[in-house]
Amino acid sequence: MKLKPKGRKIYREKSRFERLRAFWSNTGAVVGTVVLIAVLGFVGYSAGGPVLRFLQDKEIIAKPNASSEAPESSVSEQTEPPESGAESENGEIPAETEPAQTEPVAVEPPAQITMRGYQLPTSALATKTALEAALLQVPEGATHILVPLKVKGGGLYYATKLEDGIKAVQAAMPLESVYETIKTRGAEPVAVINTLEDQIYPLNYQDASYRMAGSGARWMDPSGAVWMSPFSGLAVDYLSNIAKEANDAGFRSILCEGLVYPDFPAADVNNLDSRCTAPDRYTSLVKLVESMQQAAPEAEFFIRIDGLDVLTNRMDAVTAADQLEIGALLVGVNAASRDNTDILRGISSVHPCVLSWEEADLPAGEESFTVTLKTETKKEAAEAAE
Repeated sequence: MKLKPKGRKIYREKSRFERLRAFWSNTGAVVGTVVLIAVLGFVGYSAGGPVLRFLQDKEIIAKPNASSEAPESSVSEQTEPPESGAESENGEIPAETEPAQTEPVAVEPPAQITMRGYQLPTSALATKTALEAALLQVPEGATHILVPLKVKGGGLYYATKLEDGIKAVQAAMPLESVYETIKTRGAEPVAVINTLEDQIYPLNYQDASYRMAGSGARWMDPSGAVWMSPFSGLAVDYLSNIAKEANDAGFRSILCEGLVYPDFPAADVNNLDSRCTAPDRYTSLVKLVESMQQAAPEAEFFIRIDGLDVLTNRMDAVTAADQLEIGALLVGVNAASRDNTDILRGISSVHPCVLSWEEADLPAGEESFTVTLKTETKKEAAEAAE
């Protein structure tokens, strides 16, 4: 078979006009296609909803359930528990979990304390003989014997070794002798320290008092008395050193009282440190007691307040006590507050409250209390000292 020889192909180069026309023809086709797709998509989207609802209403197609209509984000965020009997990936059957039930948290009342404390009069600290005689007046069932080492006004009723406390000394018995004499009685000796109701120390040491702005003079109350300031580092050091002396002498219980602020007259407020009337001024009382606790680390601390202060809403000492680690809160009761003992017993949700009575007012049947023994007259004290 004879093959026909192939002819030679002839290529002709297109003109510039032909190339330009082909480009616009192709570009127009692409743009037209894109526009057509967009139009069809818009029309389909607009008509799709009504058509879909029509088909669902005619029950031609089934309506989707609520769970399938939920957005993916809610499905991924809400993890449903596996059905009963379903196995996990490792082949273990997960335990069925029950929804957690929230129960009210019970607030435990503060622990109770048994205290039958008897406070000695200051006259008992005049001599060892006077002390021994006073101890004979303490009932057999006493658990604590309260010893007034520093009293309201600032007087010290023991022979302090502090140079800045010498001027306040009212009795000269060595503190170790006081402790040992009481300890032989079988009850726990308690060192009673009045903290801020002190007119002696701030009178001798101006920096321990409240100061007037500008002049720097001591602030005095309407009666002309100066007061110990809890904002004074000098005052805090002095009280901490007294607590240390008690601790070093053997006392393992220390009672702080007199944690009060004066009633500042309105005319003086603007001329005093703003902390004097600040809502959080109780924090200075907290720092004061904490400093005393650090100085007497082996002693358990107690705080005593006047019940009438509580009933008149002077709550600085109570608020401070609730921030501290103490054994109990002692609340003084007198004729003006004795009808509100139920209120006074529950002033703290943190610490147990023990009522402090005058000897003649102690009600029968009281299980936990402290009592201030009758103060002797000068004649009785002199007879006891002989």
